[in-house]
Order: sequence, then structure tokens, then C-alpha cells
Amino acid sequence: MMGAAEVASMDRGRLLLWVLKIFYGLLYRELFLSIDRRDPAAGNIVSTEDMEQFQLLHFILQSCRVPMDFSVMDSDIPASVFVFEVQEPSNADWKFDYKDDVVNRTLYLRLGNVGILAAFDMGAQTPPGMEFFSRYQGHLLHPLQFAELGANLFMKARVLNRTPKVIIGESSERVSFSVISIAGLSSSPVFGTWEAEDMAEMLMFFLGYPLEMVMPVKGRLATWLTNSDGSLRTMSMDAPPWAMPADNTL
Repeated sequence: MMGAAEVASMDRGRLLLWVLKIFYGLLYRELFLSIDRRDPAAGNIVSTEDMEQFQLLHFILQSCRVPMDFSVMDSDIPASVFVFEVQEPSNADWKFDYKDDVVNRTLYLRLGNVGILAAFDMGAQTPPGMEFFSRYQGHLLHPLQFAELGANLFMKARVLNRTPKVIIGESSERVSFSVISIAGLSSSPVFGTWEAEDMAEMLMFFLGYPLEMVMPVKGRLATWLTNSDGSLRTMSMDAPPWAMPADNTL
């Protein structure tokens, strides 16, 4: 299996296709899964009408078979993808974690020592993400720390204030896929702000912790990324569930 360094050094277009295939493939599979298997009349998890909202992502996937040139003003690919090195649990049950937000088109994947965050937003999160996430990309993260970063990316996707604009051109040999500057001509912020309570809910979703752990004081969020002095925090993997309990049998 490829490690974090190998994944980070992959061709970015190829990496985009790999993570987008996972996101779109799971979505497509839900076209055929009942929302309630006890009630077949309830319909499936995803409808064909729902899938129409993802036509642009399906078009990007065609670059695996049709020569396609991406031109994105805010990124190198029409998405925001970040790769991290994560400590790998010795407990096999905790070596994998996946989450997505279909509405806001985000993906969180932890597999072995590789952590990937992706927002299929035509590159909107790339500029702020390069500034924020780069601090942690050279740090061997605990899975909880990576989960906190995932909560940040998912939350930022919720407050995106723009609808990306794309221009597609086709010739007999190639396809050009151009994304106009996300900010456009508007002077309003590309991303809005969120309330601490909303982020607390997101952290609860990612970490599985109760409210009193993610927000010990009302309006103030806990963090696993840094110490009180702002330095990066180092966390051990020796305790369950990340490590297997010691076998005390004789």
C-alpha cells in the first residue's frame, strides 16, 4: 500500500480522479440501495434527480478516458485536496475511517497512515487550505487530530458564499475545463463564518465525543491540534481503542 509521502507526490490530476471516484462511486451505489429495507416503497437513498446535481463531477471523471486540460485560477485541479501523514493504529478495527458530506461535496478518508481531505469545490478551499493545513502536513498526526482537521474542512464547505463558474470547450482531440476565479467580481468574503456551537456539533460527529468534551466552556472549543502555548501537540497511540489492549493471560 502507498504511504502518505507517495500519495502526496502523486500527479494531482490522478489523485483527484482517485478520490472523486470513491465519492461519486459510493453516491452512485446508493441509487440502488433502499432507504429503509423494511419498506421497499420508501424509495432508494439517492434518486436519479439527486444525481443530476453532480453532473459536473461526473464530467471531471471522464478525464480518465478523454484527454482533458484543467485550468483553475485558484488551484491546480478543480478541487481542494490535502494529504496528511497519520499515525497508524495497531488495532486493525481502527485503521480505516471514511466520512462524506454529499450536500457540500466533501470527503474525509483515513487509511493506514494516509489521511486525505477533499472538497469538490472547483478549488475554492485551496488558497485558505494551503495556509491553514500546511502547518500540519509536516507533523505526524494522531487520528483525533486529523479528524479535527476534517471537521474544519467540512465546516468551511458549509459556509462557501460562491457558486463556481466553469467554461468547457471541446475539440476533436481534447477537452478544456476552465474554472473562473472563485471570488469573481464580488467584494464580499468567499467564505462566511460559523458559530462555535455549529463547529461543536461537527467535532462531535467527527470525534464521537460528547458536547462537554468538545466545548468544555460555552462558546470555547477544545482543540487536539495545539498546546496552550500554540505549539503543535504530540499525542500517543498507546491507549485503546487505537492500540490493542495488553494480553495479561499467562
